[in-house]
Amino acid sequence: MPFGVPGKVLFTPGHSMGSVSVLLETGDAFVGDLAMNGSLLRWGAGLPSLAEDLEMVKESWALLLRQGARVIYPAHGKPFPADTIRKALS
Repeated sequence: MPFGVPGKVLFTPGHSMGSVSVLLETGDAFVGDLAMNGSLLRWGAGLPSLAEDLEMVKESWALLLRQGARVIYPAHGKPFPADTIRKALS
């Protein structure tokens, strides 16, 4: 816990090349614009509508899922289960 929070910061490029996510030990993942849950460009939860590199977004999501992400907290919209992303990647 070098930052006083039980979790870690992960490099998750894709939406932008410098993106990071915070994954807590509880499985709560704060991902910024790596995901969305409703906006003018996206109805419902899932992958972002806009990304610099969509393949990198998918690689970042695979990393978050392997690391134990359970609930996604996007920059836009309400939290949603990580299984939504798992289904989108399959």
